[in-house]
Amino acid sequence: MKSEYKSPHPKGYLNGIETKWAEILSKGNAYAGMLLLYDQKLCALAYEVEVALEEGKIKQEDHPFYASRLKERINTINRLILNSGDQYKCGNYFSRIVWDLERMIESNTLNLRRVAERIRGMTDELVDELLIKLKE
Repeated sequence: MKSEYKSPHPKGYLNGIETKWAEILSKGNAYAGMLLLYDQKLCALAYEVEVALEEGKIKQEDHPFYASRLKERINTINRLILNSGDQYKCGNYFSRIVWDLERMIESNTLNLRRVAERIRGMTDELVDELLIKLKE
C-alpha cells in the first residue's frame, strides 16, 4: 500500500486541504487524527445542509433539527479541544457559533445557510491550527 498521499485534484482548494489532512494524519498523533475526523464530519454535514438548502430540500420547520445536529457535532469538537490540554483559537469561534445557534432557535430566526458557511470556515481554521501544533 502507498504511504504517501497525492490529491486527485491537481490544484485549488481541494488539493490544498487534502494535502493538509494527509500531513496531519502522517504525524501519527491519534488525538489530532480523531480531532480531524470529527472536524470533517462537522464540515461534511454543514456542506450537505448548504446544498440541501440551495436545492430547497430542507423545509423551514426542519431547520431546528439540523441546527441541533450541527450544534451536537460542534460540542463534540469543543470537548475534544478542551480535553486536549492545548489552546485553540477556533474553539472560541465554535463556541460562539453554538451560542448563536441557540439564540436563533429561541428567537425563531434561524439562518442555517449562514451558520453552515461559518462552520465550514472554522473547520478549515482547525485544520490549520492542528498543523501548527503538530509542528511545535
